[in-house]
Amino acid sequence: MASNNLDITLVASEASLTSNVVGCKKGSNYFNEGQIWTEKHVRYQCVSDGVLKVLGCVDDGGFIELGKDVLVNGVVHRCYRIGSVTYYHRFRCDAQTLAQCTKNMRLE
Repeated sequence: MASNNLDITLVASEASLTSNVVGCKKGSNYFNEGQIWTEKHVRYQCVSDGVLKVLGCVDDGGFIELGKDVLVNGVVHRCYRIGSVTYYHRFRCDAQTLAQCTKNMRLE
């Protein structure tokens, strides 16, 4: 009968684990650094260190920069932030210019 000789050597060592955040998480979704996506009319970009940046708002294929108003075919499109919340808002305006449409509207 053959005998099985096993030579087992255990080596103890200390290991150090580090973790770097790569990408962003919004809700249950993960995004890669540099990735751009749109959710509920707001366009986001994942930037370094897991930070989400709001680029602006999107509607019907058009892009509106954050903090801007645009008048298109009698409809004012607004993209603005109050506190940490970004809003996309549109309303009908029959005035001739954007300035006339937004003259009495203040964002606070």
